[in-house]
Amino acid sequence: GLNHTQDVRHVEYFSRDQAVTNAFLERGEVAIPFDVKNDPVYQSLNSDMGFVAAIHYNLKIACGGGFLAAPVCSSWVWVNRATAGRSISQPLGKWRHPYVHRANIQVSRLVILCWMAMARGLMWVVEQPKGSLLEHHPRWQELTRRTKVFRWHVYMSAFGAQAPKATWLYSNYPEIRNIHLFETGPPKKQKHMELAVHYKDDNGVKRTRGGKDLKASQSYTPGFGCSPHFES
Repeated sequence: GLNHTQDVRHVEYFSRDQAVTNAFLERGEVAIPFDVKNDPVYQSLNSDMGFVAAIHYNLKIACGGGFLAAPVCSSWVWVNRATAGRSISQPLGKWRHPYVHRANIQVSRLVILCWMAMARGLMWVVEQPKGSLLEHHPRWQELTRRTKVFRWHVYMSAFGAQAPKATWLYSNYPEIRNIHLFETGPPKKQKHMELAVHYKDDNGVKRTRGGKDLKASQSYTPGFGCSPHFES
């Protein structure tokens, strides 16, 4: 009974502060933010109803539109690698840990959204920090084997972020590489931000954990949100 009228220009999955969504709205176009902070059930890719809603929004995207997705990266990046147990040879990691299992499901479901978008001729962009092991997820590997996926490297500081934040952008469209034409300035050196803390535990083993500024660095800047490469 859902209305799949294709009247949406863009969907931003894992939208956080919805910088990309706001940019579309400011241009007078219809865009939808999708994030668990807005609704822990109906906007969570891990819940059954949230996944149904994500599919529904995907089907509402009009011809020439697309989506951007930034799945939770915490278990895929180097700072959490020992705890999550992920590696290139074991990308699914210690899946008995709930947060690792949830991340694995997120990527599986995201790949389905990518297939749906391509079947309809839409553009998709997936964002991850540089070095993320997400691209080794079996479902993502299947996607790259069966179709062409382009990966482009950017620094978020070139779009106004306080930290350089080396980032990978994946897309089914090669035009994603042109995003550098819309940088708001050259990449900057990192200002004083505590992104990671290195310490020794009680046994003298070197450990690393996320710093107090790490979570704040995840949000997109308005400059990145206004980049016109999130539509085909």
